[in-house]
Amino acid sequence: MDSGSTCPSISLASCSPKVPSSASSLLQDYIRFDLSPEIRQSPIGVRLGWGVHYDPDACHLSNFNPKQEQLVYCYVTANSEVISGKMMMQPEGGFYPVVILNKEAAKVIIQVDNNAKPVTLTQKLDEHFRNEIVKAKQLLNIENAQKDIKISMFRMSAAIDVTITEDFCRLHLPKDKPGIHVVQFLKTLNEENSFYLVRVNELNENSSIGIGVAGKDFPLNKFPGKIKPSVGWASKDGKLYRNSRNDGNLPGEIYQKGDLIGVEMEAFAKEMSVALFTKNLRPVGTAYYTQSDRSSFLPTLALCGNGCEVILEVHWQNTMRGPPIFSVVNLEHWCLPPGAKVDSSQNKVIVKDHELPVCIQAPYSLHKGKKIF
Repeated sequence: MDSGSTCPSISLASCSPKVPSSASSLLQDYIRFDLSPEIRQSPIGVRLGWGVHYDPDACHLSNFNPKQEQLVYCYVTANSEVISGKMMMQPEGGFYPVVILNKEAAKVIIQVDNNAKPVTLTQKLDEHFRNEIVKAKQLLNIENAQKDIKISMFRMSAAIDVTITEDFCRLHLPKDKPGIHVVQFLKTLNEENSFYLVRVNELNENSSIGIGVAGKDFPLNKFPGKIKPSVGWASKDGKLYRNSRNDGNLPGEIYQKGDLIGVEMEAFAKEMSVALFTKNLRPVGTAYYTQSDRSSFLPTLALCGNGCEVILEVHWQNTMRGPPIFSVVNLEHWCLPPGAKVDSSQNKVIVKDHELPVCIQAPYSLHKGKKIF
C-alpha cells in the first residue's frame, strides 16, 4: 500500500445483495475484515491479501464447482501470514473482492493472481479449514432448525394454498375463492425476531390485502387492524388501521403488485406497543398495537381476490437477519407523505400541494438516547 495514515477497507461481497438478508450468520452478502491496530496505524508497505479457501478434500475432484453455494474459509493475509479468517457459506456465483478507499487511503496497488499462495500458506489454510468446518456445520444445523417452517405453524383459511421453500413461503389465493381469507404464522414477534417481509407478486386493482399483527383468536375472515385488538395496513386504500381506527399521524399510502412490504414491532410495551410499516424498505408510518399478551404478537395477513388470484411471497421473522435500520438524523429515513421530496443539502422536506394538514414523522420514538430534536 502507498502512503497514508489510514488503511483502506477490504471485503468480500456477492454480485448483488440478497433481500432480505438471511438469518444465518454464515450466509452474508458482504464481509468486511477488521485489520489489527498495528497495520491500521502503519499500513505503508504492507502487502495484504484476501480471498476464499475451498475444502481441500473436494477442490481437486473433477466435478468440483468453485462457484456453487458451499462452505469456504474467508481469510486475510499480511505479508503472506494469515491474520484473520472465518468460515462462511459462499453464495451461488461466489464472492468478489472489494477495496474501499477514502481520502486518507486513496491509492493502492492491486495484484491479481490466481495462484499467489505459497505452499506453506496453502497448508496453513487447509489446516484452518479442517479445524473450522465441523463447528460451521454444527452452527448451520442449529440455524437451519431455528428457521425451519412447517405447515403446522400456520392458522389459516382453507382457501389459501401455502408453499414452503427454503427462503420464503408462497401464499396463493385462487381467483374462484370469494371473500376475505386470513393466514397467521404462529411464531410470535419479539425483540430478537421483530420483523417480517411480504413481496406482492400478484394483486389485481380490484383485489386487496391487509398486512399486520393480531392475536391467536383473530377471525379468519377479517382484515388486521379492522377489529380490536389488531393493527394492519390495507393495500386498497393505503390506510394504517389500529382497532378499526385510522386516525394516526400519517395516512399511509397504497401498495400494489411488485412492492415489498414490511411490518416491524418497533417497540414492545405492556399496553401500547408500536408497529412500524415499511414499503420497499422505506418507513411509511406507525400504529399502536394495544395487546398486552406477548403470545399474541402474530404476523397476520388477509387476502381478498374479488375474482382475481392473489400471490404473496412471505419472509417470516425467523428466516431473516432483522429489520432495516433507519437513522433519525437522515430525513430520507423519516415517514413522509406520498410525493414528498428531501433536499439533503438543506435538511429540508418538500411536500406536494395540499389542502389538509400533512405530517412528517421520525421512524422511531424519542427515548433515552434521542430525547430532543
